[in-house]
This record gives sequence, structure tokens and C-alpha cells, in this order.
Amino acid sequence: MSATWHRSEVVGGKTAVSFLAAFRGFALVVAVALLFSTGYFKVLSWDGWTLVGITAIYTLFKLLCPFDRYKKNVRLYTDFGFDLALCLSLPLLTGGLQSPFLLYSLSPLLTAALLFPKKLTFSIAGLPFLAVVVSQELIHKAPIIASFNPPELAFGLLAVYLVGAFLLAWLPYVMNINESQNIRAQAIIEERNRLSRDMHDGLAQALSIITWKTKLLGKSIASGNKMQSLNELGEIAEMLEATQHEAKAVIDQLHTTITSDKGFVPTLAQYATDFARQYGIRCELYVADGLVKLSSLAELELLCVAQEALSNARKHAEASVVHLSLESKSDGTEMTIRDNGRGFNPNVTTQGYGLTVMEERVRSVGGQLSINSSPGRGTEITVKLPPSQGL
Repeated sequence: MSATWHRSEVVGGKTAVSFLAAFRGFALVVAVALLFSTGYFKVLSWDGWTLVGITAIYTLFKLLCPFDRYKKNVRLYTDFGFDLALCLSLPLLTGGLQSPFLLYSLSPLLTAALLFPKKLTFSIAGLPFLAVVVSQELIHKAPIIASFNPPELAFGLLAVYLVGAFLLAWLPYVMNINESQNIRAQAIIEERNRLSRDMHDGLAQALSIITWKTKLLGKSIASGNKMQSLNELGEIAEMLEATQHEAKAVIDQLHTTITSDKGFVPTLAQYATDFARQYGIRCELYVADGLVKLSSLAELELLCVAQEALSNARKHAEASVVHLSLESKSDGTEMTIRDNGRGFNPNVTTQGYGLTVMEERVRSVGGQLSINSSPGRGTEITVKLPPSQGL
């Protein structure tokens, strides 16, 4: 049986979703406290009580089953639509500007900030404000200036509510930026550590052996042993060539780019061709439709993951054949790298073979990485990116 190593958790997403759940729970507690402390529950209609019950059940559901921001499907958008409709109807059925659920009605803004671009989120942020204004006028059948005493307090509350809505809509973007920077910083640190280990285990050791071989060559020349000198000279030349290839591989990883005139798929194909020619490992690339559309960042990260996987197949797995496939699907883009190498147990070796670096790269663009491998049966690495990365 092969073992599978699978991690799709995104640190930034987890923090933001946890904050959303905490805000929703806190807002419900505040609403219930105001409902009973002010005596408002005595005049609440049956429709109002029904809505309060639905809100409480829905909140409990959201706390127990938070949404996955990276699985953007019909179910997720339907859930958001229901959430928005529910929260916009709360002021109308619970008192308008005097509603205990004013804070709770802002909950969808946090969700919108995790799903949509900033401009669209800010457009949605104006809906709760409009809902409160319309609710106040429908309840009292009069303009706000005549439905609230004193009118200045009504305008003050509305202003605070509007500013709070936009601040709350803006907050997750700040959180996401900070979390993204943390993920990127961790990935950079881990990649530097990996490059340091690779240079120590590869270049540094090779140069040490070449130095030692050079000293032996000097002794052989001094002793007049021409045959031994030629053999040692040939070994030094082979080691220098291998070291040159290793240095080139490290430099290529440090300067990975995708030119706009060449594109992602041709760049990946060229790298696979160069890899096969340089190391004598058969590398087969299959692109399902040739119409893979990704953001620039996603393209770069996918290319780096492919480079890392091919490097591991060469240095650690000792594979002779590598199959690389790329396919666009309705639920996103999928890349698979499969080799016939010696494999390993991914549940035990979670820090080796550059897995951490690859995981951080995939997580930084909202994807998920899974590794299926077992000793003696090769390794299969699968990267899945959501549809949001396709434009």
C-alpha cells in the first residue's frame, strides 16, 4: 500500500475564517443580550422570533462547519447568498435602526472580503447600510429624520454603522496581506535552508573531493606514474562536469522566470527537455488541452514546484522516467509529477525532499498539495489550484 501525504490547510485562510466565526458568534451573543436586557423581546413578532431562531441555528452551523474559502463552488456562493439575505432582513424584522442585530448584520462583509476583489466587497459593504435605512422608513412609514428622536442621533448612528461596515470589509484584506507575507517569509527561509543543504551536500562535498583528487594527481605526476595520473585526471574532469551541472541547477532554481512571449506551458516543456538532455532521465510532458490559464504568480509557483519535484526525482529517488501532466478542469488546474524511483514513506519523511518548500509554494496561491508514495514504488505529486487562479 502506498502512503499519502496531503495538506490543504492554508494558514492565512485558517486565521481569517476563525476570525469570521468568532465575530459571528460574538455578534449573536451581543444581539441576544440586547434583546433581553432592553426588554425588546416582549414586542418581537412571531416572524421576528422565527428569524432569531433561524439566525441562531445558522450561526451554530457556521461555527461548527466553517466554509473553505478555496473551494469556490455553487454551494459556497449559495451559502453566501443566503447569509447576505438573512442578515439584510434582520434590521427590517427586528426594529430597523434600533435592531439588536445591527452588528450581526455585518457578518457577510467578512465573508465577501475572503471571496471577492476589494471593489466588489466595498460595494457589498453598502448594502447593510441601505437595508437599515429602508427598514427604518418601512417600519415607521416616515423618513429617518421624522422616525427617530432626536434626528441627529439617527444620522450619527447611521454614520458610525456605515464607517464600521467599510472598516470591517477592509480588515480581512489587511489580515490576508500579513498572513501572505508570513507564508512567503517562511517559504523563503525554508528554501534558503534547502539551498544551503543542497550546496553543502552537493557542491561543497564535490569540491572537497576534487581538491583531494587534485592532490593525488600531483603526487602521481611527481612519482612519474602516467597511467594513474591520466585516470585521476579523467575522474577530476568527470567530477568537474557533474559539479558544473549541479551549480547550473541551483542557479536555474534561483532565477526561475516565465517570459510573457514564451508562456507557462512552453517554459515548462523547455525545462523538461533540458532536464532530460542534461541528466539522461526520460521526462514526458502531457498537457491535456494546451489552454491552461493561470495567474502569473500561480504559473511561477507551479514551475518552481515542478523543478523541485524533478530535482528530487534525480537526486533522491534515482528515477529513470518521470511523467509530468498538466490539465485544466472545471474545478481548477491540476499538475501531476510521477516518477519510477525508489519512493519513500511521506508520513515519516515530512521535512525531506523539499516537501515543505513545495507545500508553502502551493499554499501561497490557495492550492493543495498531495504526495502519494511508498518505498520501492515511486512517487506521485499532485498539485490542485482553484478556478480563482485561472485568470
